[in-house]
Amino acid sequence: MIQRVVHHPLTRREGKSLVKFVLVGGMSFCIHFFGYLLMSRLLFPEVNRILINVAAICFSVSFNYFAHRGWTYGSKERGVAQIARYLLVIATAGILQTTLFYIGFERLHLYDLFITIVVAGISAVFSFIAHRLFTFPQRARDAEEGERNRV
Repeated sequence: MIQRVVHHPLTRREGKSLVKFVLVGGMSFCIHFFGYLLMSRLLFPEVNRILINVAAICFSVSFNYFAHRGWTYGSKERGVAQIARYLLVIATAGILQTTLFYIGFERLHLYDLFITIVVAGISAVFSFIAHRLFTFPQRARDAEEGERNRV
């Protein structure tokens, strides 16, 4: 007797979103990491590393919003409310990243490039959960999909 395996569509959709989130996050990390590396080592070696880290975060966040909105979560919502939710999550993640970077670099005297990698991972976990539940909630995506299907 052959048993048929049924996959729950929510699980498949969540899996695809997670893969997309990781890919966009990886590209965002590269923008942040190599931006930080370029600015801290070549362009502005005399500038405070924490300020350079904040600048690198800003570059990666810009890319991150548009990629997650359009590709990862497929949100068609246009408006200030979604941008405000996104900025709140990113600001919180940025504060988390900056605080952990400060603790690791200034207080614990750990290597700055190592800290950048570790802190990015912690921030990514926080961001995925926050975006999933708050910025691009499932009920809003389901409503958008229902609207598209009616047209």
